[in-house]
Amino acid sequence: MLLKVKILQRSERVMSVRQAVTIDEIKRMLIAAPTEQQALFITLLWYTGGRCSEVLAIRPENINPGVIILPNLKQHHKSGKIPYKVVYVPEVVTERVQAYIEESTIHGFIFSVTGSKPWHRGSAWKIVKRIALAANVIK
Repeated sequence: MLLKVKILQRSERVMSVRQAVTIDEIKRMLIAAPTEQQALFITLLWYTGGRCSEVLAIRPENINPGVIILPNLKQHHKSGKIPYKVVYVPEVVTERVQAYIEESTIHGFIFSVTGSKPWHRGSAWKIVKRIALAANVIK
C-alpha cells in the first residue's frame, strides 16, 4: 500500500505556537513576571535551553559559578541513574540564582512551593503562558 504525502513549503507550514522568542520578548516577560521566582524560571529556561522539567528539577547543589548542571530527563542510564548535562551560562545568572536561594532559604528544589516537590510541569507552563500574555508575547 502506498501513502501519498504532501511536503509543505515553508510558507504553507502552520505552527500553533511559536518555537522561539526574541531577546526583546524575554526582557518584556521578565518585567511582566509577578514574582522573583517566576522571573528566575524564565531566565533559566532562556539561558540553559533546558526542557521545562529539567529546569524544574534544579536544586541548589546544581548551581556553580558560571555553570548549571541540568538533569537530562530525556535519557535514562541502564543503571537507573539520571545522566546530567553541564550548561555554561554567564556568571551573573548563577549569582542571581545563588542570591535567590540565600534570600529564600531553599533547601530542596528551587522552583517549588514547599521545597520538597518541584512545581508540576503543567503548572509551570501555565505560569510561562500567563507571563507571555501579560508581556504581549503571545496573543
